[in-house]
Amino acid sequence: MNLLHTEIVSDIKQKIDNEEFKVGEKLPSERELSTKYNVSRNVVRESIGVLRENGMITVHAGKGAYVTKPDPDMIADILERVMKNYDASIEEILEVREELEKIIVKKVVRAAKKEDIEYMYDLYQQMEFKRKKMDIETFTKLDEDLHKLFAKSTNNPIYLLLLSSFIDLTQKILFKTTVMFPESIVEAQNQHIALIKAIENRDEELAENLIVTHMQVIRDEIKELRGKGLI
Repeated sequence: MNLLHTEIVSDIKQKIDNEEFKVGEKLPSERELSTKYNVSRNVVRESIGVLRENGMITVHAGKGAYVTKPDPDMIADILERVMKNYDASIEEILEVREELEKIIVKKVVRAAKKEDIEYMYDLYQQMEFKRKKMDIETFTKLDEDLHKLFAKSTNNPIYLLLLSSFIDLTQKILFKTTVMFPESIVEAQNQHIALIKAIENRDEELAENLIVTHMQVIRDEIKELRGKGLI
């Protein structure tokens, strides 16, 4: 991308950030942008392509380009590309996820409302039902929902956004470990119920220790799979 592209993308991005162009609003046409920036329409078209790739706009054929809300899935995609670029291992990704979850549970202990905790218990009961049915796929999805609920209960949407991205990065390997070690579901559930109770009792230290224990079980399973050449 040459300097002209950089200037155009940077200027439009700044206008979106400053809400000169609001979410849902249509950008000026290619002809109008071409005149404004004194460049060819091809340059404008390529700049629009960069903004679209960055998730800042959507382009509707025959209608034009519109400012869009950031897509959380795009953050996970960007993180995944960065991880691959740095050749990050699943263990390194899990290490960062553990630190994030430790911060989250400490926040949850202080911020969780009664209805949040009731929903945690409800998800746990749903997971118990699926555990007894050995419905591993649904159990795993509910497990993700529970961890996302912890993040949501901090009342800070950034934690949910970040954790959702790290869950997306690790979900395939965690599903595989659950399939390979189905007996670990019982241990995971024991940790889940203990964690919910720690949150309910506002026990920050116990909640953090349970997250560490929870993640260590996953690391041990991954280590075993790696030793068997399965990952």
